[in-house]
Amino acid sequence: EKQRVIRSKRMDDVSLSLGGNLVTSLAFSVGWTAVLESLKARISCKLPATHWWAKHAIYPQKKMMYNFGFPKEPTATFPEGVTEAIVRDFYAFVLVICLQHLLTALPMLPVAWYGWHAVSVTWRRAFVIATLSNVGFDIYDSAFTTVRTFAPRISGRFGYSPLSKSYWFIAVVLHHALSIFMVIPMNYRYVDLPSYHQTAVSLLLAASICYTTGSYKFTLDIETPAGAFQFKTILLLQLATILYTRLYLWFPAVFDMLQHFRANADWPFFYFGAVTASLLSLFNLLLIVDGLGAVASMGRVTAKAAVRRPSASGVAKLD
Repeated sequence: EKQRVIRSKRMDDVSLSLGGNLVTSLAFSVGWTAVLESLKARISCKLPATHWWAKHAIYPQKKMMYNFGFPKEPTATFPEGVTEAIVRDFYAFVLVICLQHLLTALPMLPVAWYGWHAVSVTWRRAFVIATLSNVGFDIYDSAFTTVRTFAPRISGRFGYSPLSKSYWFIAVVLHHALSIFMVIPMNYRYVDLPSYHQTAVSLLLAASICYTTGSYKFTLDIETPAGAFQFKTILLLQLATILYTRLYLWFPAVFDMLQHFRANADWPFFYFGAVTASLLSLFNLLLIVDGLGAVASMGRVTAKAAVRRPSASGVAKLD
């Protein structure tokens, strides 16, 4: 009874209910599907016309996809291997993710910065709606990714390329599970928890920063000093962002939330939160290892950019 009273005081001023959370999330899912799929198609069509796509971006993007389990050789699911069209679709989707995450994170900032009780009802509503926006995105992406992974013939009829099972596991199981299964319950019972606000905003902004700079990084000509310098600077920025948000902020915030659930004897939240948080923790650790490996490889970029000879036109070329 006490928990119901506390929950009522938290929720009345933002007019929320479990049903309202769910309906709003599903509405965002439909909306993001329409907007992002349309935007992704437009970006994908324009990429071949850029001067950097074929020259600089395809190879590193394809190499990154190999790390997600996409095959290096043709398979039954990928009869032509990872084609340029598949790479283009993947790159374009990363760009629209950056936009969606940024637009979702911005309305959360006042609550995350000042605290739930220090801001107006308008900003509290903005925070909650933004969290549901992200749930909607994760529902949309999970549905599309699942169909494209396990029913590629069906998705192929609509012009969608297949996805690897490793990518599905990382994206849907490790990444999206926490948002899909925990955000609505958190909004319903623990919406004023500071560690919840911090986690929601920091992870969205971190993804937006890292994916945006990562996409730009693939456009660079690392065989020039300027390109190599920008490339290395971005690697350091990405690693710093990942370490700060996915290590320094993430693990204390998760511990704080779990301790809060335990103190309230809210065992369903504690156990389910522990499981879903563990999945995202594994995702974060994978990003940390990847970021450290990328920074460790910076010396190879420097060496490649330094070994040059002048051409007849005076433009530096690689030996």
